[in-house]
Amino acid sequence: MQKVLIVEDDALTSDVIVLFLKGKYIADTAKSAEEAVEFIAKNKYLFILMDINLGKGKSGLELAKDIRIYSGYDKVPIIASSAFIMINDKKEFIDAGFNDFLNKPYTREELFKVINRNIQC
Repeated sequence: MQKVLIVEDDALTSDVIVLFLKGKYIADTAKSAEEAVEFIAKNKYLFILMDINLGKGKSGLELAKDIRIYSGYDKVPIIASSAFIMINDKKEFIDAGFNDFLNKPYTREELFKVINRNIQC
């Protein structure tokens, strides 16, 4: 199974996403931008699912820009996730380096629809 990175500061949400992905992907979870960068420096991921609001420290928007600098991460799909996404936000997310986005809450089916739209197996 291929590895994916979940960047989510809410433990319950992170656990639900890991359950959604169970059996399909191996998921590493980071609770902050700093932790995510540590994972990215050591691993290669198929895709990254990232909350926009990460609490203290860098936001998901700032982190997405940082990730694109890492070798091999210029084409890795980064999917934004937030309960506060508005239609007008799409351009801002794309400009920050995201490929797609999901509005919370979402179902397993909605998650896999976005994943499948963004990865090439």
